[in-house]
Amino acid sequence: MSYRRFLTISRYIRFDDGRTRPFRLETDKAASMRDIWNFLNTNLQKNFRPYSDITVDEQLFPYRGRTKFTQYIPSKPAKYGTKVWWACDAKTHYPLSGNIYTGKKPNEGRAKNQEENELIRLVSKYSNSGRTIVADNFFSTLNLCKRLISLGLSFVGTIRSNKACIPPEMKQNKIRAVLSSEFGFHQDNVAICSYVPKKNKAVILLSRVHYDKEVEGVKRKPAAIMHYNKTKVGIDAMDQMLTHYTTKRKTKRWTLAFFYNIVDVMALGSFIICKENNNYTKSDARRKFLYDLSEMLAHPQIESRRNNIHVIKHSVCRSAIEDILGKFEKQPNTLTDTKSETLEKKRNCSLCHSQDKHRRKTRFFCQECADAVCQQHSKCYYKCFKCIKEN
Repeated sequence: MSYRRFLTISRYIRFDDGRTRPFRLETDKAASMRDIWNFLNTNLQKNFRPYSDITVDEQLFPYRGRTKFTQYIPSKPAKYGTKVWWACDAKTHYPLSGNIYTGKKPNEGRAKNQEENELIRLVSKYSNSGRTIVADNFFSTLNLCKRLISLGLSFVGTIRSNKACIPPEMKQNKIRAVLSSEFGFHQDNVAICSYVPKKNKAVILLSRVHYDKEVEGVKRKPAAIMHYNKTKVGIDAMDQMLTHYTTKRKTKRWTLAFFYNIVDVMALGSFIICKENNNYTKSDARRKFLYDLSEMLAHPQIESRRNNIHVIKHSVCRSAIEDILGKFEKQPNTLTDTKSETLEKKRNCSLCHSQDKHRRKTRFFCQECADAVCQQHSKCYYKCFKCIKEN
């Protein structure tokens, strides 16, 4: 499409029904994007089956414009933006499902156990599958671990040292030796381990998978911590891949800016599915995949412009279409009265000089008298392919 048409579409594009939006905004701050966001989650879950580990974490989509739910997270590189809870596959970094964080809902008080409820909402589709949920200390509680057990899921994640379920012996202190570990076991087959990576620091972790005192490596790290370090990077790796190739453009509308993030997520998911079904070994495989994907998405629009005689008559458009589609095939002529053929060399219009005192070059000529004539002094008539064949 032309650049002007692209700007027009970007200006007027909307993602919901504007007639019902004011009523939906009373209960949902992200009502302007809720329909397309639900469509995204449905397709992401339908087209991929995750491996044994699922990572749950947050993504901060950078945006400094005006929204009712902009978040400030100083630990993130962007610091300001829209926060999205994501569940992704730990092995392939495929995004499975996400939820936009819009803050406190209207006419409601402070939410209780919000982190636990968000995690349960994201992974409830995989209940009774035996998969392991990996999360950081923002989500981890002993109550969450028990709730996941009731859903037929396991859990591995770090836990904050101020939780009541942690014994005092496992918290950080100056007495504990470096690279030492302490273990505790709950009656519900939930283990807790505390590891000292350096002096006066302790890493505490809950695990439903590792119910023993096994340690690994030279630094004698517990097996639960090794498993956590291996699978925790799912969301961070997905976010890093999204920033390498992005469709983002400068805009003041948060819905359009967030739509670009949705396009990036869907393109990444498509690449991971294609990679799992094919052997991709080259380093630029994703770049080539995105290039081929963009051509496939643009192909229907290119074909429609190829069949439009008003577009094909321009040499710039015609050469561009030929480069993408290959050899150009001449379309059936739909002009029945004038401009059906073109001249090899431009000539002056025979009517411009006599009527307007201008000399206008043209390649078209009249079918009756064969005089050169421009588009301003000629008429074009259309006829369907059926009538052309009958004649």
